[in-house]
Amino acid sequence: NGERLQVVGIYATGNDFGDNHVFVPLETFRRIFKPGDKLSKIRVTVDTVANVEAVAADLKRIPGVDAVTAAEQVSTAKTTLGTMTAATLYGAMLLFIIGGVLVVFVMVLAMRERIREIGTLKALGASNLEITKQFLAEVAALILIAGVGAVLVAALSLEILQRNLGMVTSLDRNTFGLIILGGFAFASIGSLYPIIKGVRLSPVEAMKSN
Repeated sequence: NGERLQVVGIYATGNDFGDNHVFVPLETFRRIFKPGDKLSKIRVTVDTVANVEAVAADLKRIPGVDAVTAAEQVSTAKTTLGTMTAATLYGAMLLFIIGGVLVVFVMVLAMRERIREIGTLKALGASNLEITKQFLAEVAALILIAGVGAVLVAALSLEILQRNLGMVTSLDRNTFGLIILGGFAFASIGSLYPIIKGVRLSPVEAMKSN
C-alpha cells in the first residue's frame, strides 16, 4: 500500500507451507493495515518437539482459542490437496470419455454419408487398404488441427488467468499429447465402422447407399 519496509532477513524451513509467509513486527502491521486490537492468529514456538502436544493442550484451555500444530496443518493440507487431485482426475477422465463418445458418434455419422464416395473410389480401382489409409489420414489431419486449436485456446486462457488472477500456470505437453492420441483413437474407432461397411459392399451397392 505504498509503505516502505526494510527487509531484515530471508528464512527457509524447507517446507512449502512454512516458507509461504512474510513476517512483520506487530506494531508495523497494525500501523499499515489498522486491524484494531484483536488478533486472529498467534504463532507459538515450543522449545522442544516433545512439548508440542502439552503446549497445544494448554492453549486449548484458553476460552475462544483453537490451537493447531504444524503437523496437523500439514496433514489437513495434504488431505485437501489429495481430494482436489482425485476430483480433478475423475473429472478429466469423465470429460475425456464424454468427448471420446461424441467424437465416435460424429465420425460415424460423417463417414456413413461418405459410403457413396467409397463406392466411387472402389469403382475407380482403389483397394480396400488404400481407402482405409485415405480416410484415416483425413482423421489424423482433423485431430491434429483440433489439437493445435486446443493448444492455442489453452495458451490464451492461461495468459488471461495469469494476468487477471495472478495464477502461476503452465502447459503440460504430456496431457496434450494424451488428448491428441486419445482423440485420434476415438476418431479412428468411429471411422472404421462405416469404412469397413463400405469396403465390404460392391461399388454399385455402395454408390446406391444413402
